[in-house]
Amino acid sequence: MTYTPETRCDALKNSLLAATVPSKEAILKRHTISSGAYASGGVKTDTVFPSDYYYVLAVNDAINAVRAGDVGFLYYEYQLKDLVRFVRDVEIHQIDGVYHVFSPEKYAKKHLKHKKTSKNQRNFK
Repeated sequence: MTYTPETRCDALKNSLLAATVPSKEAILKRHTISSGAYASGGVKTDTVFPSDYYYVLAVNDAINAVRAGDVGFLYYEYQLKDLVRFVRDVEIHQIDGVYHVFSPEKYAKKHLKHKKTSKNQRNFK
């Protein structure tokens, strides 16, 4: 079987869906930790962002985009694995090394609507 980018993404999606248990939570969550550290000026900071703070932001941004009917962007397969825990109806396309993720149904509803013409609008030829 010859793999094209489309068949590779379909195979990846199917394997991720089979290997991933759906989450009961709405988004990916991480928790801050108390550091007891002091910032400049002697002001005590209560929390420190965990090392995966930006990872969580990227995955949650993609989750929110897919749910809103837009396209989300991810860069690694392990990010896709976290995404499919929260959004099962997802289409994956890889373009120039970037994974474009979207829900076909929601994307079509939001972006492929037929524009209705109003009664007051004239048709000029």
